Amino acid sequence: MDGVADDAAADQPRDLALFFQAFNQGQGLAGSLLASVGEAYSNSLFLGDLFEFLSLDRKVVEQERALPAPSALGQGISFDKVSFRYPGSNRVALQDFSLAIPAGSITAVVGRNGAGKSTLVKLLCRLYDPDAGSVRIDGVDLRQMRVREVRRLVTVLMQEPVQYSATVAENIALGDLAASPGPGVIENAIGEAGAEEIVTRLPEGQKTLLGKWFAGGTDLSVASGSVSRSRGHSSDAPRSSSSTSLPAPWTLGPKPTG
Repeated sequence: MDGVADDAAADQPRDLALFFQAFNQGQGLAGSLLASVGEAYSNSLFLGDLFEFLSLDRKVVEQERALPAPSALGQGISFDKVSFRYPGSNRVALQDFSLAIPAGSITAVVGRNGAGKSTLVKLLCRLYDPDAGSVRIDGVDLRQMRVREVRRLVTVLMQEPVQYSATVAENIALGDLAASPGPGVIENAIGEAGAEEIVTRLPEGQKTLLGKWFAGGTDLSVASGSVSRSRGHSSDAPRSSSSTSLPAPWTLGPKPTG
């Protein structure tokens, strides 16, 4: 009996060591599982936004035999007795509004907050259709033109610049997806927007990852407007803006020559 007791006592430290080893392994697996669950949850947030976007009803519908949009403005842009209110809102954003903008001109629309300045730009991009009246390019109603081509005619900088979680160069290249601007065009766009100093100060220049969604990203905060302006200059499209604090004019027609 004493020999059996001695053997049992000798096995106790070994059993205890095995127990702790198994416990540590289980704890590590549980930690990995929880980390995977957290990562899956983070990814589901991105997918949730994507599916929510894809499920939105299309409010702007293209006609079956839509006309091609002009490659450049010939006469100009006009708002003819336009009335509009945003979906779900009782407040009228525009009421019987008319405006003519000749091609080649630089135009500033000034007004108090909520007067409808940003709404003009959204209607011009055909993000919405007016409830009454029409928006015309060279005398043709936007609703008669191909939506994609109309939107390629205009480059917009909103009051709150959009910064994508990509490199500086990729952010700027998004200004013209069809052309896929090369390094020379991107460099020129940065210069035209006056953003050279800001980009130079970044850790990796044009290769710097923006935003905090991914590791190593940089948050430009107030300087993000410079990248957005550069994005606008990467395209040959006429430019419009709903901002009141731009350092340079943004045109609603082709760049004046001479």
